[in-house]
Amino acid sequence: MSRRRTTRRAVQASAMALLLCFVMLAGTTAAWFTDSVQTGINTIQAGNLDIELYYAYPSDVVNGAIADNKWKVVTADTPVFDPNALWEPGYTEVVYFKAVNEGELALKYLMNVDIVSETLGLTKTGASIKLSDHILAYAIQAQQGHWAPFANREAVTDPASLPAEFNGVPGKTLAEAADGYAYGNPPANPYSLDLDQWLQPGECWYTSLALYMPETVGNEANHDGEHRPSIQLGISLVATQYNWDPEDDSFDHNYDANATLIVNDVNDLQAAINAAKDGAILYLKSGDHVLKSGPIVINGKDVSIIGLGEVSILKDFMNTHVFTVSNGSKVLFQNLDIDGNAKNREGIYVRNDCNVTIVDCSIKNTGGKDIMIDEASDAAHGLNSKSTVTLINSDVEDVAACASPVTSVSATQDTYVYFNFDADSVVGNIEKQSINLKPENIFINGDNSGANGGIKYNYISTAADLLALAGKSLEGTYILSADIDLEGAALGTIGAAYGKTLTIVGNGHTISNGKSAHTSHNGMKHHGMFYAYTDSTLNISNLVIDNFDIDSTADTERNYGAGVVVAFADGGCTVVLDNVDVKNCDILNNVPDIGDEAGVYVGYQTGTLIMKDCDSTACTVVGETAEKTGAFIGMVNGTATLTNCTTDLTIGTCNRVAGTLTEN
Repeated sequence: MSRRRTTRRAVQASAMALLLCFVMLAGTTAAWFTDSVQTGINTIQAGNLDIELYYAYPSDVVNGAIADNKWKVVTADTPVFDPNALWEPGYTEVVYFKAVNEGELALKYLMNVDIVSETLGLTKTGASIKLSDHILAYAIQAQQGHWAPFANREAVTDPASLPAEFNGVPGKTLAEAADGYAYGNPPANPYSLDLDQWLQPGECWYTSLALYMPETVGNEANHDGEHRPSIQLGISLVATQYNWDPEDDSFDHNYDANATLIVNDVNDLQAAINAAKDGAILYLKSGDHVLKSGPIVINGKDVSIIGLGEVSILKDFMNTHVFTVSNGSKVLFQNLDIDGNAKNREGIYVRNDCNVTIVDCSIKNTGGKDIMIDEASDAAHGLNSKSTVTLINSDVEDVAACASPVTSVSATQDTYVYFNFDADSVVGNIEKQSINLKPENIFINGDNSGANGGIKYNYISTAADLLALAGKSLEGTYILSADIDLEGAALGTIGAAYGKTLTIVGNGHTISNGKSAHTSHNGMKHHGMFYAYTDSTLNISNLVIDNFDIDSTADTERNYGAGVVVAFADGGCTVVLDNVDVKNCDILNNVPDIGDEAGVYVGYQTGTLIMKDCDSTACTVVGETAEKTGAFIGMVNGTATLTNCTTDLTIGTCNRVAGTLTEN
């Protein structure tokens, strides 16, 4: 069998998923105005920046042209290449793109190939296969407003065969293309998008893009039948206002220069920040970046730092931060993977009246704290210094707040720290590191309105911390910062106080190896970790409970409800259990006149109960009577709604005496 035929058969078995990722800046700023006169009245109108990307296929070409109705709008969900293609040597796919300035302002844009993800394969000899090394990308940039298709396969493999007026870009492998291969002339200044592709309103620019597996590819891409290589390809488009614009601000055409910048190397980011105006967006090009000199300082700036594609930053220095944000800065960090490389100090260090938002980021392994807010009362900022850090869909291992020592006044009095964490963020240890900041001045998920706003933050990191709450009625937010091993200790039920809200944030941690103590709340005995008083709200999320047992056989007084998570939910209360998993727990509550309702999650429920994404495995439950025993709830006497909850118990999932039960 020929070498090519062997590869063809192997590669045909592997489909390459190609997903287009479309990134576009569009919006208005107060700097963009036009002026018109109507009966002596000036009307001020904001200009808008709007670029649209369209695509079409060779099959859409009729008589050398593509009709307007054949061009389709690109969205983030558009798979412009065939995701089911059987790639083999010689296989080619072509897509045509049209970028149109549909706004009112001149703009410039950058179009780039990005590898969203790639899975390596193995040959029969154990060598790795990387598809991006075996598929070539070719592009044709025509003159503005002119379309240049690939006329045939030869035009794909040899763009030089195209007419001279068209700019054929030599083919590169996808691995090379995704490493900063921009279609068109690359910017000479690494901080700008100053490309030749700039469009006035109504103008368009065409790009013809082809992917091609050369016929010379052989057994080096022949996988072993089990470890198949695959790749996901993205195309990103970034646009900004052109910094020489037909409309000016009565002085010149450069008033919006450097509003949007692309930085090729993280080590060039400091110079870009220093030169940036307030409101600037700095894109850090995709790839692995090693920060050799730090920290990167953002001092009194309003900027956004956004990763363009997959961006990782690895620290290569000791005893300092990756980013320092200070003096009233307002900063957005987005789509960044910051790895401290186990070298000491913080990933993001925040000081003095700053507002930091962290979106779609991972910050870890810093050797210090991943995020640190350090508030100091000083002459420049007075006593009311306060900073806010907001996490959205981000992961960090350690977060801390402290106040620097001061000599004239105590920072404990009027210094505040706010943490806002959304439900999709995973936050590890949260702690206060200095005696100079009062615990009540640290807020989590608060309203940032001042000293009386928000919810007080508390953290639980040891078994002693958890046992200290047993039998108490509480309000506020309690966050697990570590797994808790009770080592056989008996835990009394923790109550959500009358008319108050108690929130338990598990952060994915586990409470294990404990048992329930027979506890009294509201004059009633019961078994379980938590109790909800009348008109209270109890929220428990992202928690795992493993090997926590309930046994009422030695009790001498009757109990009213036995549930691993919630013993009893009182009248008018609201209980929300979100992603709470229970496993390897045994509930025994069957002694006549002693035992009563029994459920794995909730013993007795009235008021409102909402459960979602809760999974129970390897648990047993025995109640006093069958009608008061359930795999999830022992007795429903209010309104209960369960969504996407599972159990491996064969008994009825929920029982009720009265009320409403909904299972989705």
